[in-house]
Amino acid sequence: MAAESAQTLERGLRLLRLLADGKGGRTPTELSTELSLSRPVVYRLLTTLLNEGFVRRDAEGRVHLGFGVLVLAQAVQPLLRAAAVPTLR
Repeated sequence: MAAESAQTLERGLRLLRLLADGKGGRTPTELSTELSLSRPVVYRLLTTLLNEGFVRRDAEGRVHLGFGVLVLAQAVQPLLRAAAVPTLR
């Protein structure tokens, strides 16, 4: 069970990284092809990520990053700021 959970997490993170490249979103079929995953697996991942707000679908059915990723980004913002201070001085 733990190995399966780790594999699912890895797949979900790979999907998010792929969407983060800024190419205007992707269809579930494109995600399936680019990630070498079956469409049912991609749809299961997307369902969870949609429910949690990490991805969103536009009117054409393309998938994009959602506002949920901003919550994660805000959590590391102080670390980024602290790392930049020595360089900015």
